[in-house]
Amino acid sequence: MHHETLIIVLVSTCLLVNLITLAVVILSHNRRRGDEQDAKLQVAAALSPVQGIVFCRNCGNQFDSTLDVCPHCKTTR
Repeated sequence: MHHETLIIVLVSTCLLVNLITLAVVILSHNRRRGDEQDAKLQVAAALSPVQGIVFCRNCGNQFDSTLDVCPHCKTTR
């Protein structure tokens, strides 16, 4: 009788440890996926065009960054 109780306790403990391990793995995976999404958003923000002023590499004049050609010397960006 005492042997059966020990087996039940050990099996229950193993199940509890497995459930805790599963929960930790799932939470870790979700957190990592969230970090990956944050990284993707940061890359997208870095690659998106920003309005502002740029300098022409040919004549050095400033012009709006939305233009593809310098309005002064017609050099492409």
